[in-house]
Amino acid sequence: MVLMVKNAFISLYSNKSFIDSYHTFILEYIRKTGNIITIVKSSNDEIKEYVVTDKDNIIITAKPQFATENNDDLKLNILGSQYFIN
Repeated sequence: MVLMVKNAFISLYSNKSFIDSYHTFILEYIRKTGNIITIVKSSNDEIKEYVVTDKDNIIITAKPQFATENNDDLKLNILGSQYFIN
């Protein structure tokens, strides 16, 4: 069962289109609830993080970049993780 969950996680999070659409969905949900999102860019003009500018200034990190053609690191880290799921 543990191996099935790990493989499902790997399959899901190595799919770039899923990550792109889910990230967009989350940001749109935050906007639709009446919050304003400010985009913070790094020195090379890449998006560093998003800040939900309400009374708490919640920081949302930029979209993860581990969904690539070569997912060996992701697979090794997840499959080798003793504490991923108990």
